[in-house]
Amino acid sequence: MKSRALTNSIYGVIGILLILTAAIVFRNNFYRKSSIPPKVILRYDDIGIGKSVNEAIEELAEKKIPVSASVIVVSKYFSQAVDILKRHPEISVGVHLAFTSEWENERWKPLLPKDEVSSLVDSGGYFYPSRISLYNANPDTVEIEKEADAQVRKILGSGLKVDYIDCHMYFLYSQIGNNILKRLGKKYNLLISQMNNELLLNNLFKAETNKKTEKYIDMLSDLKYGETYIIVLHLAAYPDELNLMRDLDNPLFTKNGDDRYGEFRAVISDAASQFIRKKNIRLITYSNIYSFRK
Repeated sequence: MKSRALTNSIYGVIGILLILTAAIVFRNNFYRKSSIPPKVILRYDDIGIGKSVNEAIEELAEKKIPVSASVIVVSKYFSQAVDILKRHPEISVGVHLAFTSEWENERWKPLLPKDEVSSLVDSGGYFYPSRISLYNANPDTVEIEKEADAQVRKILGSGLKVDYIDCHMYFLYSQIGNNILKRLGKKYNLLISQMNNELLLNNLFKAETNKKTEKYIDMLSDLKYGETYIIVLHLAAYPDELNLMRDLDNPLFTKNGDDRYGEFRAVISDAASQFIRKKNIRLITYSNIYSFRK
């Protein structure tokens, strides 16, 4: 009996010590995390769809605003985007995998021949204009992965240093798509955007055009210490070019250029820059995460 009581006492003491150790570790981790200023990744999507979109990269670079640039390799101005990004190696580059083509006067085709990816294209050989129309076409996952692989290989072949992968219109952010993204990431040693414990903030595009700066600062004001956030941006250095492009997925929206120009003005505004410094927010890129991982 005494032996059993002694054994129980020992186990009890060990249990208490384990609880105390766990509490100390949790407390230390909590205080360590709570002392780290919030980090924000500015992911600039749709690079290549227009000159105004590409030229915004130059202005962000000149203002030394850290940004991660997601390039659509099937877009009209892909080559111009590559030239700009080569001049600014401080910008983190990603491939913005595209499987939809929503612009009426700027339709995109896959890199692979139509007969190799027939489930991904309409009768004209173009990508479908929306995720819904693509889903309704019952796309073949093997063809999706083949085309995605081709797009990754094209941007890698451009000579750019590439850090990450993401997807236009969030098409591949699904159970099946996530597996494709992970396989591509592993194959080419690339990060997958939104799969690195980033917290997504994606409400800036919903703000009225003339209230983008106010909304941007409001988003930045609610960040928690110790966390890493991602803000998805859609920018243009001037509005006129994209205002002429009709969105087949949203035909009633005719001020796409104004909307993107409003986001651009918000990101480069002195008010936003001053707020970021005041709140000790650290702007980082996927290059930072990629380097840390290596």
